[in-house]
Amino acid sequence: LNFSAPGKYTFRVVADDKQVFDIQSLVNEVDSNRLRSDLVFIQGIRHFSTGLAHLNEARDSIRNLFQSAGLFFENQTFQFSSITGQNLIGSFPGTSSAEKVLIVDAHYDSDDNAPGADDNGSGTVGMMEIARLLSRYPSKKTQRYIGFDLEESGLKGSIDYVTNDIPAGEQVEGVFNFEMIGYWSDQPNTQILPPGFGFFFPVQSQAVADNQYRGDFLTNVSNTNSHAFSLQFTAAAQQFVPELKIISLEVPGNGTQVADLRRSDHAPFWDSGRNALMLTDGADFRNDCYHDPCDTLERLNFTFMFQVVKATLAAMAQMVEIQHADWASASFE
Repeated sequence: LNFSAPGKYTFRVVADDKQVFDIQSLVNEVDSNRLRSDLVFIQGIRHFSTGLAHLNEARDSIRNLFQSAGLFFENQTFQFSSITGQNLIGSFPGTSSAEKVLIVDAHYDSDDNAPGADDNGSGTVGMMEIARLLSRYPSKKTQRYIGFDLEESGLKGSIDYVTNDIPAGEQVEGVFNFEMIGYWSDQPNTQILPPGFGFFFPVQSQAVADNQYRGDFLTNVSNTNSHAFSLQFTAAAQQFVPELKIISLEVPGNGTQVADLRRSDHAPFWDSGRNALMLTDGADFRNDCYHDPCDTLERLNFTFMFQVVKATLAAMAQMVEIQHADWASASFE
């Protein structure tokens, strides 16, 4: 490094006692009341044409969290027509394998006509909670948290990130993409299945039918390349949050034959050959207020959201190889 070059430098010192980290204790710190409080603020139209003021407030909230947590913050801008999109990125470099990266992401924009509590305020506050809790601890691999913009305009933010903003030599080992994680129902006939679902996923289709089409599970969507990554997530969920019901789907190839399972920010990672999961409540196949003014937090189930965040936090902590350590940093110019 050339420390004589102009710029700002940050040094981070980590003290690791080599003890085993108690992931269960960390998972137990997820706070459903904080998720609700964050979502009270985040909900509201967050769209460049109909809700720009609140879109900017949501951006500020994510940015402030990342910076207050001591994460390396980047505001990566990109153009879509006459609109400047903003991907908000917070990173904690790994202590021994910084080139290996695990990501938790969620798109923070909403449809132009909806307050977007479930879509995707729920995913946004879930990503924020994991960043808040996990980034207090160093890890051998890099932790990264991303708020993607313009998902509702055709995955523009994630496409730009995957195409232009992943540094050469960096290995994205896996992505947990939150796409609506708040709507849950134990009432029969509250879960619809997409066309062709039974053909591609006969076992899962039968399980939903046997459960009288109740919308009481998390859908974990992977592709062929992400098979092992999906198993790691499911194993962590079963170990640390056994009460969370999960139905896992693996689309062939990159999922082009099952287009409804490509409708979020995991798809560009699949297309680039990287591991990614879409963790979702099923969107419009469960939530009848999808892209509608009635998509408000009063309709959401915070116990379910709480469980999804806990399971993802546990999996993320395991995969980044969290350390029983403390850290301090100092910056100079």
